[in-house]
Amino acid sequence: MEYKYRNLKSEDKLYDDYDISGSQAVYAEYARMDDINPEYAGNPLIEALPFYMSPEELAMSNLHIIRVPSEHDIKTKPLERLLSSISALDSLVIPMRWHYELQRELYWCMCRAYLRRHIDFDAESAGCPITFKGNETREKYHISFPMSEGNVGFSVLGISGCGKSKAVELALSHIPQTIVHFSGTPKQFIQIPYLYVVLQKSNLAGLWNGVAEALDKALGNDIVPVYHTMMRKLNRLNDKLEYAARLCTIFKVGVIIIDEIEFLKSTTRRDTFEDLLSFNNMTGIALAVVGTATDKMNLFPTFQMCRRFGKDIDASEYCRNREEYYELIQQIKNFQCFSNKVTFTNKMKEALFEESNGTVGLTVAIFKEMNRRYITDVHNGKEPKIDAEFIHECAKSNSLKAHERVQIDQNIYHSYSPFETKEKIGSESNTDNDSGSNSEERSIPQRITDITNNIKDKYKLNEDTIRKTIANIILAHPSLTDGEVEATARSKLDDMKPPVKAKPKKKPYYSIENAYKEIISLEEE
Repeated sequence: MEYKYRNLKSEDKLYDDYDISGSQAVYAEYARMDDINPEYAGNPLIEALPFYMSPEELAMSNLHIIRVPSEHDIKTKPLERLLSSISALDSLVIPMRWHYELQRELYWCMCRAYLRRHIDFDAESAGCPITFKGNETREKYHISFPMSEGNVGFSVLGISGCGKSKAVELALSHIPQTIVHFSGTPKQFIQIPYLYVVLQKSNLAGLWNGVAEALDKALGNDIVPVYHTMMRKLNRLNDKLEYAARLCTIFKVGVIIIDEIEFLKSTTRRDTFEDLLSFNNMTGIALAVVGTATDKMNLFPTFQMCRRFGKDIDASEYCRNREEYYELIQQIKNFQCFSNKVTFTNKMKEALFEESNGTVGLTVAIFKEMNRRYITDVHNGKEPKIDAEFIHECAKSNSLKAHERVQIDQNIYHSYSPFETKEKIGSESNTDNDSGSNSEERSIPQRITDITNNIKDKYKLNEDTIRKTIANIILAHPSLTDGEVEATARSKLDDMKPPVKAKPKKKPYYSIENAYKEIISLEEE
């Protein structure tokens, strides 16, 4: 199958011209894979996938500019507006090691799923009718997969509140949901690299309904669902499975990620769960699950079933490692809106660890409550002392029941967990006099934030421009000190003019004019 490759530079990625954070369909772009794996060369389903990011790129892509109220804001702005601004912390993302492991495993999982998938264009066939963006077209490709053993997926496991679902959504946001190959020509076909299904029902009928619903959304049929409507009309579980297998094969799905697996009750018949293995064998589509380790072990008790969900990614490791958790606090504390910047002491860190059970979800919730309570008290003329006792008070009023629930989950998780527990207590003394913050190695996002704050007031430039300049210097020269990075950044920024915001390039997924141009260009070739 012949197609043109995009000439990528080292820092380029496929689909740079698109905003692929949503479900917008994109025209296929292709990158050569000969130097990575000769078996991938010439496979459009693999060569159209954007390559996964390095840890540095992933950290930069997850940076969100969160503006918290300044001391001046606290004194001058209305209380209601100040409290509303604290909600911006909900979008805070702290890059962790397992986030990189997740997006890397997702990429290789899709490659495995497409490696043995064969597609052949049948020009003489009338084609299979499909509905895309509410319009009916014809799919003339024959898809085959050797039915020996299905491809292996992966599992994201961890206690509630550790950030599993958000991490999965972030990993998926860098991959197009729908790729249109040879758009506007008789050889057009559609590839859906992934389907993300959040379970809401307690049986596999709910799963297959969710698969059809996710397909409609990916194909732009969500306003008038086509495949979800047809799936709901089927009553027998075998009929639903076969219909899901046919749809996912036609639209060349790479992996189906099943979140909230606790909704699949273990009381369901074992042969029902074995239907998942049949689906895996029939289609070659990989399956991934998101949930707790105990849910996975209860639902898929045999080795044969469990191994189909491949590598276990431990999303809770940082919750059992105080040193790693303390690094997380070091980044969260940058978004405080206290009048005098607070240095978190060891007692304060330990209080947060105790109250949150080491989970980022509860930590952010408690930190938000600390900021809310501080702003409210200051507005009422009384500035509270920010210490370990203050943290315990905020945790108690904000998340007592959540804390108790996470503690129960954590106790169960540790008794069943397949991962080795890595408890690192650290040798720091637990006193209020020594925070240890200056001696801890800072992350790349934190360095970028600190240096940006040092120099941003000296330039009439957009803060994003300053931040990006500093980020590029650090990523290109990671061994430079903060002072050297700052000096280099100043020399670059001194020559800059305030940038004019350019509109992003976005190619439409389909238009008659573009389709006509593509047909003409193909005929000329």
